Amino acid sequence: HQDGLAVAAVANATDLGGLGIDLARHTPLPEGVLNQVATVTERAWIEGDHGPLHWDTVVFSAKESLYKAISARVGRFVDFHEATLERVGLELRVRGMVAGVPGERLTLRHDVRGAWIVTAATLVARIRVAPLQPRPGGGDRSLR
Repeated sequence: HQDGLAVAAVANATDLGGLGIDLARHTPLPEGVLNQVATVTERAWIEGDHGPLHWDTVVFSAKESLYKAISARVGRFVDFHEATLERVGLELRVRGMVAGVPGERLTLRHDVRGAWIVTAATLVARIRVAPLQPRPGGGDRSLR
């Protein structure tokens, strides 16, 4: 929540391993904050973009969402520089691992609505595979 505006998200715990959301004003970050939240790699593409989207604030908000999504899973504070985000078109993706969580299990979304940026991060739940059951009457259980 911020300035009288709040966002909420709900998910079934069996569908997601974690969910985080964040809300930020769509304005540039204050002087010096980008260095505190963005890696060198992120700063290079953020500072090279001169479009209408404030990527510095999107990255800040996306990382806030990301940490909210995984903090209960990892059981500790996760620093901003533990995650590296890459930009693919208008999408953000997590590169590598974040506090032991593989980046491919994490999904980031962002949306600009007027003066606001809303970001969401989801952690895909582990897929559970039921053990093979013997076939009635026996037989080979292998996959061919």
